[in-house]
Amino acid sequence: MLRLHSKGCEYAIRALIHLVRRQSSRKLPVSFGKLCHKTKTPEPSTRKVFQRMVRKGLLTAVPGRGGGYRLGLPPDKISVLSIIQTVDGPKALGGCVLGLPACGGRRPCPLHPTWKKTKQELTRELRSHTLLDLAKRNGRGSSKGGIRCGPWTDAGRAPGPR
Repeated sequence: MLRLHSKGCEYAIRALIHLVRRQSSRKLPVSFGKLCHKTKTPEPSTRKVFQRMVRKGLLTAVPGRGGGYRLGLPPDKISVLSIIQTVDGPKALGGCVLGLPACGGRRPCPLHPTWKKTKQELTRELRSHTLLDLAKRNGRGSSKGGIRCGPWTDAGRAPGPR
């Protein structure tokens, strides 16, 4: 199975969508513990992801009592591609689709030309979709128009087929 992003990226997207929904009416930070609880994301993994997002400016950490996290940029300025690249690195979509280490322009794998075109289109699409788009398209428990973003099961996954 081809994975476009890591579990950490999945946790980041869940948490960011929750922040968008929560902060649409208030600018107060959301506590880390509550955020992980609401999105059913594991705290240790999510903490690492949040540190990367703070360094890149996607999130702002508010220290002290009543602190937590809030978006560092407006949600319409955060592309899905920027989230993936922040969490998984700038070469997140760069490898061979078959996992061959020597695949490249000089020694292409059988799927290289197809993957190259597909990757260009995918990158363009991920760059054009924003965090706000995800939050708007994904009503509570709805999968219409995008990824399922809630309600979360105890296993930390949206219900239904994957």
